Amino acid sequence: GFNGGRHQGDDFCDTFSQQHQGGAVTLEEFDLQSGAYVITWDLALESIAADLKHGGTGTVSIIVNETPQRRVKHVVAAAATINLEQSDEGNPKALQIKSESGLTMALHVCPNGMSADMQENMLEGIAL
Repeated sequence: GFNGGRHQGDDFCDTFSQQHQGGAVTLEEFDLQSGAYVITWDLALESIAADLKHGGTGTVSIIVNETPQRRVKHVVAAAATINLEQSDEGNPKALQIKSESGLTMALHVCPNGMSADMQENMLEGIAL
């Protein structure tokens, strides 16, 4: 993960944004304090931006499009760590952001830019 290292976190998020811009993602939010758990499927990633202060925390902003007309910005304040989960092949699977306050946000990358529903439908089609 990126603890501190402001430019490292910024550059990493910029690169991730460029690689996955417009791709299908699933956003998962879990708040340890309230116990709230929210999952949102079939979003198109627009951008991820990090403003990490050296040796401390910072802000991570994720902008997604729920529909072509509706953009939504999710902000993790006091973000302490950013971790990248990768598949066995080395492809990005999820970006996990944890804040000091206990909020965890995970951005799951849909393989081949397909949503889970599309994949399920394809698999069902193959199984028939």
